[in-house]
Amino acid sequence: PIKPLKIEPVKGYVGDSFTVHADGLPAGKKVEFLWRTVEACFVTKVLSDNVEYHERKYDDKRVLLGTAAIDAQGRASAKFSAPEDFGEVHDIFAVVEGQDPARGGFRILRSATMTPAEGVVGIPITITVKGLGWQGFEQFMALRYDNKYSGEISAVTTKGTAVFQIRAAGGPG
Repeated sequence: PIKPLKIEPVKGYVGDSFTVHADGLPAGKKVEFLWRTVEACFVTKVLSDNVEYHERKYDDKRVLLGTAAIDAQGRASAKFSAPEDFGEVHDIFAVVEGQDPARGGFRILRSATMTPAEGVVGIPITITVKGLGWQGFEQFMALRYDNKYSGEISAVTTKGTAVFQIRAAGGPG
């Protein structure tokens, strides 16, 4: 059976630190910690006068976070930063000699920033959203500006991060 990894904290934003603790591993070996993600793309068909969109495609992928030595008691710990990736829960696997003896998870939370925070009418406003998900309703987000619908945000091929600009409009306030 796969043992649980202890992840502290269990959730955070892109770039936040977290620690992985593993117990019950084979003493004296090296453990690799792998982050489960997806590789995303749009499936299209190029025609002579158009490009047909067919679907979004997501392929599972594991990415190396780092390694650690397993001590004589079968324990290992390592500290990592949450990678820029899709939002929601990602599996973290402890891999020893090609086997997965332990697994845990870390949840990337959605965040958004807007710069500048104030300015004159017409100034470009850059909005950055990180942690958009890849499944179902997690993969899109609506933008409201001046309390009006302004558009839809998605980040399929950019690993959950969207950066775009709008222009400041409306009256002061």
